[in-house]
Amino acid sequence: MYSPKVFGVKEREARFQEQMNRRILIDWVRITGLKNPYRKKLDRLLDDFGKDVLKVPEELKDWFAWPAPAGKKGDILAIRVQISYKFWKYFISTGKNNLYEYNHKNGEDINVAREKTLSLTDQDRLGLYMRRIVKQKYLEKGKNVEISYRRGMIKIGKSDPVKPAMAVYVYDIDINDWNGVPIDTLLSEEEKKSIEGCSEKMSHHQLPRLIAAGSTRKIVNGEVFDKAELALQEEAKHCTKLDLP
Repeated sequence: MYSPKVFGVKEREARFQEQMNRRILIDWVRITGLKNPYRKKLDRLLDDFGKDVLKVPEELKDWFAWPAPAGKKGDILAIRVQISYKFWKYFISTGKNNLYEYNHKNGEDINVAREKTLSLTDQDRLGLYMRRIVKQKYLEKGKNVEISYRRGMIKIGKSDPVKPAMAVYVYDIDINDWNGVPIDTLLSEEEKKSIEGCSEKMSHHQLPRLIAAGSTRKIVNGEVFDKAELALQEEAKHCTKLDLP
């Protein structure tokens, strides 16, 4: 039986806030159709765009950061730029209407589109990479096991789906030739604690396992939780390694 304290309101809020922070800090948008006849620097151009077109309030100043060119045709630019969560909330509630009115009045075609976050992109890269190398391991053993990567989760055989970053530890997979970001940057704080808890008890070769069971959801105290998340917390106590199925 799981302790109700683990799944209290504060703990759930903390997990949700952490997930939001991991995304908000690295959210980007692509701005296309922005004219720059006077060849302003990108910072100045975006500042004017925010004030004059989107009409962003002064209290939300510094709404854009780290602008980078993403294409050009004559004086018309495409710019990739980092945004804050507060800016995005303003844009979807008010700014996009201001942009529509500006485009309609001036015959322009400026567009602001959200890009996929860096962390999700690297999760996808890792998922596809792991699907390839695990498939290769099975082929070397003469086995044909179905391995899929969908919606950010990798599924090996009949085992439950798991995040690619966590699967590295769950199955103790050799990823020496992985050339992406460090794996620990793709783990949540809860997942890191689960792994660290095992490291204190056992050698670094013996890492936590996931309990394989039918559904990926479980009801605890009347609420629905992801079974993989529950399993990580429980299995941190046991720290046994799960071999590839």
